[in-house]
Amino acid sequence: MNNLDDHLYEFGPFRLDPTQRLLLRAEEPIRLSPMVFDLLLFLVQNNGQLLEKNEVIKHLWPDSFVEQGNLTNNISILRRELGDNGKHPKYIETVPKHGYRFVADVRILQVEVAVAEDEVHVQETPHHKHHPTRKSQALSFTLILVLLLVVAFFFWRGRKPASAVTSIAVLPFKPLEVGSADPSLELGMTDSMIMKLSNVGRIRVLPLSAVRRYTAPDQDAIKTGRELGVESVLDGSIQRSQDRIRVRVNLLRVSDGQSLWTGQFDEKFTDIFTVQNVISERAAAALKLKLGSNETRQLTKQYTENTEAYQAYTRGRYFWEKRGAENLKKAIEEFKKAIALDDKYALAFAGLADCYNVLPSYGALSPTEAYTNAKAAATKALEIDDTIAEAHTALARIKANYDWDWPGAEAEFKRAIELNSNSSSAHYFYALNYLVPMGKFAEAAAELSRARELEPFSLIVNTNLGVIFYYQGQYDKAIEQYRKALELDPRFVSARLRLIDVYTETGRFDDAFAEHELIVEPRDTENPKYLKQLKEALQQSGSQGYWRKRLDQAKEKISEKAEYVPPTSIAGFAARLGDNEQAFDWLEKAFEERDEGLTRLKVDPRYKNLRADTRYADLLRRIHLGP
Repeated sequence: MNNLDDHLYEFGPFRLDPTQRLLLRAEEPIRLSPMVFDLLLFLVQNNGQLLEKNEVIKHLWPDSFVEQGNLTNNISILRRELGDNGKHPKYIETVPKHGYRFVADVRILQVEVAVAEDEVHVQETPHHKHHPTRKSQALSFTLILVLLLVVAFFFWRGRKPASAVTSIAVLPFKPLEVGSADPSLELGMTDSMIMKLSNVGRIRVLPLSAVRRYTAPDQDAIKTGRELGVESVLDGSIQRSQDRIRVRVNLLRVSDGQSLWTGQFDEKFTDIFTVQNVISERAAAALKLKLGSNETRQLTKQYTENTEAYQAYTRGRYFWEKRGAENLKKAIEEFKKAIALDDKYALAFAGLADCYNVLPSYGALSPTEAYTNAKAAATKALEIDDTIAEAHTALARIKANYDWDWPGAEAEFKRAIELNSNSSSAHYFYALNYLVPMGKFAEAAAELSRARELEPFSLIVNTNLGVIFYYQGQYDKAIEQYRKALELDPRFVSARLRLIDVYTETGRFDDAFAEHELIVEPRDTENPKYLKQLKEALQQSGSQGYWRKRLDQAKEKISEKAEYVPPTSIAGFAARLGDNEQAFDWLEKAFEERDEGLTRLKVDPRYKNLRADTRYADLLRRIHLGP
């Protein structure tokens, strides 16, 4: 026999249910991130008490990356969701230099219930014996009946979590038979199901980037679900044979491995969209999701009726996921094929924008050419369909990195998150492309943490959490975070390059060289020839010799047209040498080329020696960042 102690907290029009992790306003759920929900619960449980900031952080997140700035940001989010006013608070009062106090009247509903099998027992309070009258007997009977009804209600609610599912991972679809793999078809099916279920705001759906590593044919779906921290998984297989497709799916509850729904389909390939709609509808029903009319429409929404265009799009996404300059160029070709077959295919335009947005990072295209093409594609996608979160994210990046339209970028990022709060890329790029350039590090850290919740094993997200520390000059913390990313994958080049930045910035050149040598797949600037030159320069002329050689190597690459070298990188080398004239010449070139690195001019330590120069403030004004 287990004793269950149910608590409900009511304040104003709100009801807080800790067992189901729900905040309701007039029976309508309000979506809160796990971090914000835990904060609200702690405040409510300590109603009327002053809670010091450090006390809140230590109690709620003892092992997490949370600073006071993050707490302030979460308080702000909570106030917004509650409709609270900071100047005249109804719920959360700020006590300057101390912490917070929950000031609303809180009503606690508590029923103590004992459960054995399907029985409900009420613990009655002892009372003195007396001879009851008929009136008192009737009153007692009524009270007991009411109490039993209340207990039964809470007992029913206590059993509900067994079927109430709030998170799901759609695992990569696999081939039905060994040797019949079709990677683009499998990835496309996975991507389509994730996109459909993400349109339901009542469930957290992990993005494709969070699950794409789980492609082994013998993958244990339940084990994977536990590793990903979700309550359910959709495990499926697909195979195409000439003009037909066969699909099998199994929706599983992670807690006990129970199958919630299974489906098998053997249809013409031209009916693949119908199959996707049926799977998403049946999955939503099995997960007990109560859908509004708009969510129902979104669940079965089709972006094209042309199966050939769909196939080209899925091939494009396949190459996009592989990254690298050559794969991105192949992705662009496929997206263009999809558009040629259906010029109203908004997702294909969004995919095109994604590719062009990242090509400068691989030295494959100049920012001007890349962002011009990206802007045209993203704008066209939104003209066709304004509800595509990915297109808003792509346009937001262009407004930040190319147009320097910061209010416009912020609006687009927020719109993307509003449309799909499960989009880790929207949270990630909002942090790096808007909040970091603005110097809003606490908010940036909160957004990156949200991206990591959605995509816990993302190497780039885990790495760039360290960038926040780096820009703040907290180098030891930055190193610690980069090391955590490398624990996930020691071969991840970006994390090692970030470590090299920290070590060279702090004069730890031997450590930097050690990281150079550990790079498994070195870029040209990290190959043995260049590394040997750097070591010799350091031995002969110290740190100045090192930076001079880095500058010369970069110029050599430009003269040989080996790859695109961002002008901001060269400006950083010159700035460290104290050569302000050359540094500003390269920054002017960065301005002309719309080099993305220029957006971090205000926070990047590479340029700290330039900050006393009047040209620095003038450049910040020209890119609308200050001074």
